[in-house]
Amino acid sequence: MDDKLINLKVEEEIFLVEELENFFANESVIYYKKVCDEWETQKFDPMDYDRLLSGKILWEFNQLIYNKINNLNNQEATRFFALSLTQFITHSPANRIEAFAKKYHKAYWAPEIVEFQSNASELNNVKYIWSSYKRAFPYYKEATEKAFEDYKSTVLGLQIQNPKINDINTKQIQFEQFSELLITLNGYLTQPFSPLDFKSKLEISLEGARNEILNMLIALGKDDRKPYLNRLQHSLRHLERYSNREHENIDVILSYYNIDFEGMIPCLPVFDPGNKLYEILSTIPTQVDNKFTPDYDREWYNIQKTFYQYYFNTHFAAIHNFIQQQIEELNPTPIIPNAVDEKVLTPKLKTNLSVPQLALLFKMLNELKPNIFMVKTEAELHRFISTNFETKQSKEEGISTDKLRILFNQPDSKAAEFWAKHFYTLTAEIKKFK
Repeated sequence: MDDKLINLKVEEEIFLVEELENFFANESVIYYKKVCDEWETQKFDPMDYDRLLSGKILWEFNQLIYNKINNLNNQEATRFFALSLTQFITHSPANRIEAFAKKYHKAYWAPEIVEFQSNASELNNVKYIWSSYKRAFPYYKEATEKAFEDYKSTVLGLQIQNPKINDINTKQIQFEQFSELLITLNGYLTQPFSPLDFKSKLEISLEGARNEILNMLIALGKDDRKPYLNRLQHSLRHLERYSNREHENIDVILSYYNIDFEGMIPCLPVFDPGNKLYEILSTIPTQVDNKFTPDYDREWYNIQKTFYQYYFNTHFAAIHNFIQQQIEELNPTPIIPNAVDEKVLTPKLKTNLSVPQLALLFKMLNELKPNIFMVKTEAELHRFISTNFETKQSKEEGISTDKLRILFNQPDSKAAEFWAKHFYTLTAEIKKFK
């Protein structure tokens, strides 16, 4: 093929940095117009561009990588990654502001076609938002490098190239509910949710994602399950830097409002003085009574921000651990028997609890923040319970880890009633020692 034709083909292709510029141009225009149109209720926050780049746009960028290479063979995919990574040098923010201004101008006037003028008034915003783009640019380079490394190590490659994946399974693969959860996790960065609404949306999305993943594991062939789970784990990577935040301030806030535990907040009666916290957490930030107020209470916002991060952290950890548990169960850690029979030396602890009651107790303990169990996955905890505990109706072979896994994901309602009663008793007992 003639060299000129090859160069022309490369120029016509769009690689990842150009896609990123398109994403940012479109989303920043949408945000700018929304603030202008809804100026009475929509407060402009200069950090919103950073939040878009670290949230919604970064999520879309990660999904785009998979979509781009999904139908490429190894040679084509490697070429695409190589040229995309080269663009992080040739298309760095230092020399792309003029090209971006043209994209912003096009997005601003779409679907109309208006001739580009470098002094157009709508472009005043470009110089302002470019600093946000510069700050976020390294994260996108890192995301691309990680995706390429995963591809080379067959995390992606197996899913694309594995000849055992048949057409039926390929068509059946779904990411709708899982994607909805990721969008919701990013939601508080870009959408006007109150903290309690954010928590409720996360709980619904988390349950939907778990069900979708379990259904997919049933539908996929044995050799296709791990690549599928690896792809899910990779999709979580761009959220990891938000998940390592401490949330001890939650206890301080609860104590200040005389609330025993976070789960009580939505159940507080109207006449309860502690209901003030419910009011704070059910209010959308920067708005009071659906009206913009420049003197919005900063103390309220700090409390809301703390709970946003707390809910993000717990639900991010929940889906991460759930996927890791499924991966581990595909390749369980072998148990090496000791020379001495452990059953003789370490008999199981007998309890008067049922299996659902025991499972719910450990599930709740495992979800406390900061963590009290030093385990990598829930599966590790399931094996510990099975190995060390007996219940009223345990069989000789012990508690099934499969049953524990099901009960961790779908707690028994009667077990919940049992512990609700006893936790209040424990709370009353603990107060005697204060």
